[in-house]
Amino acid sequence: MAALATDVAREPEGKPVKRAYLAGLRRLIGVLVALQSTDDPTRDRSAALAQVSTMVGALVLARATKGHALSNEIMAAARENILGGIDRKQSAAQ
Repeated sequence: MAALATDVAREPEGKPVKRAYLAGLRRLIGVLVALQSTDDPTRDRSAALAQVSTMVGALVLARATKGHALSNEIMAAARENILGGIDRKQSAAQ
């Protein structure tokens, strides 16, 4: 997702690569929505969109700071934020 985003953004609408990217992103969002475990589809989708955005952004920033402690900190913070959010939502649903 992260590596192709800028290239796909330059592609015209209707190109196969753009359709494939969008389909893959929608699948990933669907998986994350299913993990939310609340009774509010709008809220679940919003959380999933924030999570996928966090994943992609964290990966871009971590790659840009590779070799520095900040890179690992970025990935750890994103992982904690995403997994903690999912765990809290699943616990609340039980």
